[in-house]
Amino acid sequence: AELGLPTPERAYEEACLAPSPKLHASWSHPAVYLAGRDYGWHNLANLSQQEALPGYRESYQHWVSKVLKGEAITIPERAMLPESSETPMSLDERKQALKELRTKLGI
Repeated sequence: AELGLPTPERAYEEACLAPSPKLHASWSHPAVYLAGRDYGWHNLANLSQQEALPGYRESYQHWVSKVLKGEAITIPERAMLPESSETPMSLDERKQALKELRTKLGI
């Protein structure tokens, strides 16, 4: 608790209730997010608590042990798509590309 880590049960509940996209949710500690990511958001959303909690707890304990060893863990940054520096094709270029595609596909 001194490190801001919730109990495994609280962490499980937080992970199950987090809105999507998960990367942008407000997490009490990065270990909660990382355990959910590793265990699988699909599992958390589709399995009963009785089925999912043991697996989530194992993943969470893995991350908690890293924190207790003094390792700094963080939630990864969301990769942004690069801004396109290409100019759109002209109408003639699009017609030519479509013609080439039709020829290639035999239609």
